[in-house]
Amino acid sequence: MGNCIGRVSNDNESEMLEISEALEAVSRDGTNINLPRFMHLQGNKHVVLAAVKQDGHALRYASEELRNDPEIVLAAVEKNGEALKYASEAFRGDREIVLAAVNQDGWTFAYASEALRGDRDFVLAAVEKNGEALKYASEVFRGDREIVLAAVNQDGCALEYASEELRGDPDIVLEAVIENGWALWYASYEFRGDRNFVLAAVKEDNSALEYASEELRGDPEIVLAAVKSSGSALMYASEALRGDREIILAAVKTNRWALMYTSEALRGDRDFVLAAVKENGWALEYASKALRGDREIVLVAMKENLSACAYSLLSHKETKALLKEISLEKYVSLGELTGISFFDRIRKEKDSVIKINQNQQTITNILSYLSITDASRFSQVSKENKPMRSDVAKVSRMVAFTD
Repeated sequence: MGNCIGRVSNDNESEMLEISEALEAVSRDGTNINLPRFMHLQGNKHVVLAAVKQDGHALRYASEELRNDPEIVLAAVEKNGEALKYASEAFRGDREIVLAAVNQDGWTFAYASEALRGDRDFVLAAVEKNGEALKYASEVFRGDREIVLAAVNQDGCALEYASEELRGDPDIVLEAVIENGWALWYASYEFRGDRNFVLAAVKEDNSALEYASEELRGDPEIVLAAVKSSGSALMYASEALRGDREIILAAVKTNRWALMYTSEALRGDRDFVLAAVKENGWALEYASKALRGDREIVLVAMKENLSACAYSLLSHKETKALLKEISLEKYVSLGELTGISFFDRIRKEKDSVIKINQNQQTITNILSYLSITDASRFSQVSKENKPMRSDVAKVSRMVAFTD
């Protein structure tokens, strides 16, 4: 009798240990429930629930009984809406579960029952949750003004699935481009030449300028609104505006690559390039070769962004001299050298190689300890007290900062 009790106890302990291991495994990756050693637990509700909460797609490996369990299915679709396709047919017609799936992923409306996709109130509720659901609504509902308006309010690009008539409705198109500028692409063609609609679109998404009419891509106000959001929009501006100094400087401020879309003459214009690198040091990359070797321009660019020295065509020695000049004159003050907290901040950087007694070193001695990576970090911490970008590594390959 005692042996029997012992065996039962051991079996229970073994089972509990196995479940514990499974729970740990599925908490890392829900699909681990399909590993050979855990497959026999695909009917265990605790394990399956943990699995679908980590990855809704794990529902596909649950037992048939658990794929019919509302709690399991709801947890799965709340994590990954697409998991609805693994649920039993009954749940594809369940309003709560389908809405939860659509809220997570609008495309999952495709798995809803035919009855739900034909229910106007439900379709309206679905597109309010996720405008993309409009794609799988019936043709009748894609031509329903209230439903389409609700869809584009949630996702402007849902305009793509509206009827041709409604893609030409001014109120609907305006709501769509205000929510997502890209929706201009799906609107009737005449809106691409309508100043008000295009201006609203580029203010929301600068890249919408690509879909504006040729005339409006030459409109200074519209182009300026676009490039202030992101300079990359300059590529869609008219040739005339790609030579407009005000517009280009506004573009360079938000995106260094904007200078690439200007004329060769402007990229070789000293005054213009000087103004550009003051806004964005990285713009030095697209200046003419002659100006990339101009000491003043390189210095200004590096003061705006130390890593701009990667594009300097000055000699190795000249660039080193500029780095030291910037570190000494712009970023380091004598007051900072006496405060231990300043150096403590630098030491917190993982790969800093500064190993000095801060109370006994001069500025010159401090700089002699710095590699280019540390010089960049030293400068940035002093200036902004935040880590440098990872591209500093590129600079370290260009210039060695040694005495």
